[in-house]
Amino acid sequence: MATPVVNLELCIGCGLCTELCPNVYELRDDKAWVKDPKACDSCDCKQTVDSCPVQAITLE
Repeated sequence: MATPVVNLELCIGCGLCTELCPNVYELRDDKAWVKDPKACDSCDCKQTVDSCPVQAITLE
């Protein structure tokens, strides 16, 4: 299973990923953080990659 990674330099803290996958992502200090990479089975982490407006999320 791929693990989501957020590039904090690119992240603008829009919060879209936290809306799409709240079990995986959280906002901290106006940036998205991966709080539980194993929770991607509860949502579509690929959708967060495709939806990020600045391409700050990858699956590795």
